[in-house]
Amino acid sequence: MTEPYFDSALDALLSTYGMALPDVTDTEALTGYTLSDALGALWNTVLAEAASPLHMLGMLLGVILLSALAGSLRSERTAPVYDTVCVLCASGIAAQPVTEGILRAGDTLAAAADFLLAFSGILGGVLAAGGGITSAAVWQAGMAGICELFMQVSAQMIFPVLGMLLAMSIVDAVNPMISLSGIISLFHKAVCWVLGLMMAGFIGMLSVQSTVAAAADRAGTKAAKFVISGAVPVIGGAVSDAYTAVLGSMGIVRAGVGMTGILALLALLLPVVVRLGLLRGVLAAASAGASLFDVPQLSRLLGNMEKTAAAGFSAAVGFSVMCVFSVAVILLIGGMTGGG
Repeated sequence: MTEPYFDSALDALLSTYGMALPDVTDTEALTGYTLSDALGALWNTVLAEAASPLHMLGMLLGVILLSALAGSLRSERTAPVYDTVCVLCASGIAAQPVTEGILRAGDTLAAAADFLLAFSGILGGVLAAGGGITSAAVWQAGMAGICELFMQVSAQMIFPVLGMLLAMSIVDAVNPMISLSGIISLFHKAVCWVLGLMMAGFIGMLSVQSTVAAAADRAGTKAAKFVISGAVPVIGGAVSDAYTAVLGSMGIVRAGVGMTGILALLALLLPVVVRLGLLRGVLAAASAGASLFDVPQLSRLLGNMEKTAAAGFSAAVGFSVMCVFSVAVILLIGGMTGGG
């Protein structure tokens, strides 16, 4: 009765996000993924997301070459005009893809947080049905806390400020009298520090709490087996063995549901992470090209934009790691409760 229920609940959740994954009880399909399959999926994602960043790189390199050519022909009177026009051209090329990537990342992380909250209820039910009542309660509370905390930090602090930093990058390059590179670098470092502290605190807390909860569930499972074995005359041992077999079958369901959830999270988050990573690499390459051809204004503009994209990339990667790690931890700890 429990397996079809959890299976149908997970299918309904996945269909909400337009995904269809293998049956949670199909162990061959879930364990058949190899490293080559994972690398192939990653490569396909890169190919699907690479068109816009590569197009942007080609246009930026063209602007850099034209700027270098104009720099050799300009006079002192026309130099500021050339510099401003080149910076505005590069800004018009790079601003739209970077802005779209940041906005898409914010929307995707919000969708992933909603998915993880809903998925935590399904996986928590599987854990509770398999004897891990304490583990289920601890994990669901941890998921609710980290999703709420991360969404507050990202929605109220990180992603709104990224748009402002993008505008500051353009102002810093256009007006040589204003230097905003220090502020942009400071925010980039602050995002990395905040995400690092959040990840360390969350992973440490979840690991310790899940280990303690698993110990409590394991003791409860052994007590239940002892009571069943002693309380039922004659066939108590057989009933206890049947109870162990039921817990073992729930362990299979737990592993299948957890694996499906990890694959769903990766399907949601991987395209955004790849897109921001490509944008970051393209901006870094264009900035290096501007430095090579001695176009300092463009180098500064693109370098600041790269730091802005890097902050969004760090936020996406940090949340992705926390999501996947949390599911992996509860699967590993859940196997110690005696139900798998």
